[in-house]
Amino acid sequence: MAENIQGNQGKGPGQATGQASGQASGGGSPISQPLERTKQTAERLRGEAVVKAEQVTEQASKTFEEGKHRLAERLRRFGGSMQAASEKLPAEDRAFAGYVGKARSRIEQAATYVEGASVDGAIRDVERFARREPALFFGSAFALGVAAARFLRSSRQPGGGNVEPEWRAVVRAPQEDLFLSGTGSEGRIP
Repeated sequence: MAENIQGNQGKGPGQATGQASGQASGGGSPISQPLERTKQTAERLRGEAVVKAEQVTEQASKTFEEGKHRLAERLRRFGGSMQAASEKLPAEDRAFAGYVGKARSRIEQAATYVEGASVDGAIRDVERFARREPALFFGSAFALGVAAARFLRSSRQPGGGNVEPEWRAVVRAPQEDLFLSGTGSEGRIP
């Protein structure tokens, strides 16, 4: 210790050497090591998050591309079915056939739009439509939600019947057993 003091004589406060200076500068302090590890871990996690986000974006784009081609194909088939049905209409219903033809051309336009759309362009167009026609947008969103809920609900139940979820039967079973087993002579649940 005396050597350390003698070695530091004549030096300013920022020029001290030895153990005390190493701890004061933060190079070997017990707080700086975990802090440095935390910074490194944060940088590593940030890099991994960026990579995962890029992967998700790429997968979403790929799924969108596949879906838009399938949707365009289905729209075209639907339009073709409408055209075939309108051709089979009797002569007195030809006025109705004109409406069907107009609807078919709109469906064809929609199929062409869907096929050529990009993710960003589709989002931008939906936003523009929602601003221009908010009532129609929200009404359509509601109808789509109801249709999706009905589809999911019907596809969840095997055979389309009223099947009680498994968890509900398990939760209800002990209560039913208590009431079915009898309440005793005093009318109290055991």
